[in-house]
Amino acid sequence: MKRIRTLTRARTVAGVVTLLTAAVAGCSTDGQDIQVGASSALSKAAATTGATTMKLAIDTTVTTEGGAATTSKASGVRDGSRSSLTMELPVPGAHLSMNLVTDGKRQFLSYDGMPAGSPLPAGWIELTNAGGATSAVTSSASIDQFLERFRAKGATVKDLGVAERDGAEVHRYSSVVDLSASMQTDQVSNRVMKRLLATMSTTMSKVPTTVEVDAEGRIVRIEQTTKTTSAHVRTVMTLSDFGKPVTIDIPTDATSMTLDEFAGLVYPDDAVDQVDPGTVNPDELMTRDDFIDLITKQEDKVTDELAGCIYDELLATHATTLRPEVLDRSDLPDVHLKALMSASTVCGVSGGG
Repeated sequence: MKRIRTLTRARTVAGVVTLLTAAVAGCSTDGQDIQVGASSALSKAAATTGATTMKLAIDTTVTTEGGAATTSKASGVRDGSRSSLTMELPVPGAHLSMNLVTDGKRQFLSYDGMPAGSPLPAGWIELTNAGGATSAVTSSASIDQFLERFRAKGATVKDLGVAERDGAEVHRYSSVVDLSASMQTDQVSNRVMKRLLATMSTTMSKVPTTVEVDAEGRIVRIEQTTKTTSAHVRTVMTLSDFGKPVTIDIPTDATSMTLDEFAGLVYPDDAVDQVDPGTVNPDELMTRDDFIDLITKQEDKVTDELAGCIYDELLATHATTLRPEVLDRSDLPDVHLKALMSASTVCGVSGGG
């Protein structure tokens, strides 16, 4: 059977397999002491860092409760309000990546390695409603959003003292950062995207972060470690090559669309049953326990909680996908692929709970 791989293919075809749990995990934190000196020092370092060019390298490792780990990388450059970043998208058996370019409030993205049949237009896409558009698509916060929060008035920062990194002395600080604003937009009506944004906005309101500042007062490393009910996530941003020339090409032939239009292609609302799920005969559907057993036996990265969440989401939005004769097919109709993709995305971001 290819049902579990179908879940992965559904997300691949949609062209938006991102690091769903990275940087959006709900977490608790010990109350940190407000240290005025530390807050001022980190604010100054953020201002110094933001005033120069830099190279970025981002490593994200997602480790499931079962111990399976997936690592993905991103790299790019930044020059003031302009930046360019390429992100690996961890799709089994595929080489898929997302390219992001920002120019002030203008935001562009494109994909490499997109399979045939993708609903997204080829080439560059400009998301015209700006705001947190690219953060919503990538499920992560940008370096500028971190720098902005580090400069925020009243930021709670703890001084961790001096340490050594790659043979050089660095000063370490910790803070619980509120990145929820990067996930807020009032211009989305798509059901799945609205749920994703609501979940991410809540869970990104408290992100434990460790920062390292070099002898020149520049931020050289940002690390965040978060946890969902189904995975531990560690993201490390490394900043380097300060002040060196960078090249950032701004797309001139992009297809313009709003975030809601983009979401409509990736998470189509027509994947929802046109009939009331309550009118579907439960006897015609696979049971929740059988669905969980089916998925977890074929894919060790899926926990019972995540599988159960996918089942509940499908039951509420597209119950007909849960019919055994549908799940037994290796060539699911497009409407069921979209339903599976939407359900697994919602549950991936919410941690499966």
